[in-house]
Amino acid sequence: MDTFPPAKQRARLIKLMAAIDVTGRALRRDECGDPRLEGSRGHIYAAPEGFQFVLCGGSVRRWTYTKQVLSFARLVQDGDDEGVFLLDRLPTAAEGHVIRDRFGIRRRVRLGDEELERRRVQGRALAARRFPNEKQPLVARKSTRRPAEIERAGDQVIADLERLAGVPHEEPSLEPA
Repeated sequence: MDTFPPAKQRARLIKLMAAIDVTGRALRRDECGDPRLEGSRGHIYAAPEGFQFVLCGGSVRRWTYTKQVLSFARLVQDGDDEGVFLLDRLPTAAEGHVIRDRFGIRRRVRLGDEELERRRVQGRALAARRFPNEKQPLVARKSTRRPAEIERAGDQVIADLERLAGVPHEEPSLEPA
């Protein structure tokens, strides 16, 4: 029997995603089917003790510097140019910035109203150029929602995911749901 099933791991990783403000695309499954946050230079697993940060590859100099800046986490495996850290709590915002930088995990993009409208117009123009001979070119349907409503809807999707994963939507903590 699995003492820390993937559903609990996923719920805890969703809390971590909110704490360090990363994109939803970072949450993937590994070769064994366990959820993890994937970055370009490492990945993060949820463990019963907290979070396990696995840094892979790179140079010896980069690894040395990484050990210094991740001093808030406990180093549990120290290789020549790679290793594993363990963090027994949710990181702060400043620590989240360091984690995103060291592991190469993209930050969640938050766009303002003007930028959203600019991108919609640009998308329509690109679609019209791509299909010039079509009778009805493929054009993005204009949303009836305002950009602030779209962002709230995105936040609602995250809340729904947390609810489905059994995660309470209040203040994040490391206690299993």
